Amino acid sequence: MVISCENDLTKEHPTEHSSSDLEHHSVNEETPYSPTFLQRYKTLCDDIHHIQMIEYEQSLISERIIRIDAEKQQLEQLLEIIRSSKTNDKKKTSKSHPRSSKHVHFKSKLN
Repeated sequence: MVISCENDLTKEHPTEHSSSDLEHHSVNEETPYSPTFLQRYKTLCDDIHHIQMIEYEQSLISERIIRIDAEKQQLEQLLEIIRSSKTNDKKKTSKSHPRSSKHVHFKSKLN
């Protein structure tokens, strides 16, 4: 028998039974509307709902991790561009100012 947690069995069939029903249920606890079965059913539905919530939260976390990784890659690319542009600026600066190399050479003679 397939039972959907969305259908509340207690609303359709109250747990109050005649004494003959209770005797029958105590012999066979697996009847669909016995108190034991209903309690197990409710517990199972609660567990299923809890698992679904955990799975949903995990999917949100996974999506967030993917977005963070993409942002991290973009930032690393920008950092690499900045580093390479600073290296290029230093090369241009030393070529455009030939005195700077003479100045360093002059200092080395003093020592």
